[in-house]
Amino acid sequence: MKKFLIALICFISFVPIVNASNIELRERNGSNNFGINKKNVRMNSDIKKDILNTPYVANPNLNVYDFGDLLSAEDELYVRSAAKTLSASTNWSVVFYIISDSAIYSRETESKVATDFYLYNDFGLNNGKYYDGVVIVMNKLRTGSVDDYGYFDIIPIGNANNYLDYDRVQNILDQMETEFWSGNYRGACEEAVSYLSYYHEKGEWENDGSWVLDENGLIRHVPSIPFFLFFLVSFGISAIVCAIFIKRNKMVRKAFNATSYIDVNDRAFSRRQDIFKHSKTTSYTVNHNSGGRSGVRSGGGYSGGGGRRR
Repeated sequence: MKKFLIALICFISFVPIVNASNIELRERNGSNNFGINKKNVRMNSDIKKDILNTPYVANPNLNVYDFGDLLSAEDELYVRSAAKTLSASTNWSVVFYIISDSAIYSRETESKVATDFYLYNDFGLNNGKYYDGVVIVMNKLRTGSVDDYGYFDIIPIGNANNYLDYDRVQNILDQMETEFWSGNYRGACEEAVSYLSYYHEKGEWENDGSWVLDENGLIRHVPSIPFFLFFLVSFGISAIVCAIFIKRNKMVRKAFNATSYIDVNDRAFSRRQDIFKHSKTTSYTVNHNSGGRSGVRSGGGYSGGGGRRR
């Protein structure tokens, strides 16, 4: 009997964790580097806490992860097929992260949780430096009415940010809104896939250079100094420096004429000639510091379109 129990425990310990939607999950631990295989994830105590709170999926190619059971089995297969088609045409990893969590909603952290879900799993491992992809997150709290509390958003990662600026994401959310609040979650997913494909085909949006990607592939805004302000500051500094050097310059002295030493009315000269027997030259070296100006990255910007909440 004891041997049977030991064997049963060993068997259970190696069985993958499976949730209600048959999404196989794995355990995060030190032996598998807590499930992190992306080079741009820098581990520290805070990030490690977020990693441990993020589900670790065994298969990063499912595209649809319905932890909230919002989609029927048939609808899930349909959305997965559409997402795979979009992934093939864009080279993005398209991930639908669907949850139904009141605790996450009350903390208003759906977008962060969805971003962590993408960053701390193996999505987009073969999609370039920033593991290009897009996360569509849905959180619906159902308490008897389809028109109930919920949230949905779209979060571009890496190269997808070149095609999905704030305005484009807002437009996609607008198209999803009616379907989502009416309880047609498959329809909301269809609208997302359709407009993501449309904007990829339309091409990159015009970036004036003030939007850049951080190390995680999320877009951030870099504030720029207006030209006229930069000119005024430079002019003011130059004027102050020139004033200081003029005041301290000891080479500027009052000139004296020979008549300051000899009364020309008391002497008669047939020839005048200035003969200098000694000369003294004083030189000064003025040092100029040439320093570059480095830009400062702002922590502001956006990650996704701000979402829709009710």
